[in-house]
Amino acid sequence: MGTDPDLIVKEALSILCDPGVYQRMVSGPNPFGDGRAGQHIAKILESALG
Repeated sequence: MGTDPDLIVKEALSILCDPGVYQRMVSGPNPFGDGRAGQHIAKILESALG
């Protein structure tokens, strides 16, 4: 949304006040992964090192 303060406030209020907008925002994929990076890395290392 950029750096326009008015637009930031408008969008934030939309998310906070409209359950439909909030639900659409939280139902997408997590851009930071699944929170299990350590487990994935350990499994790869275990497989590679025997």
